[in-house]
Amino acid sequence: MRTSAVAGTFNVIHEGHMALLRRAFQLGDRVLIGITSDEMAAQGREEYVPLALRLPALEMAVSGLG
Repeated sequence: MRTSAVAGTFNVIHEGHMALLRRAFQLGDRVLIGITSDEMAAQGREEYVPLALRLPALEMAVSGLG
């Protein structure tokens, strides 16, 4: 079994994120996805989407990829 891993803030999911996620699913039988904390997401940004909203959006985005 091959595992691929990706990570990011996934603040607003865009086509670049989707390309990264599609490739991860192409390469791995299992995909691990890390998502940054609110504290880390806030660094260097005036605004960010809270994790409570980013996580379900990410789950929805990958639901059709696996």
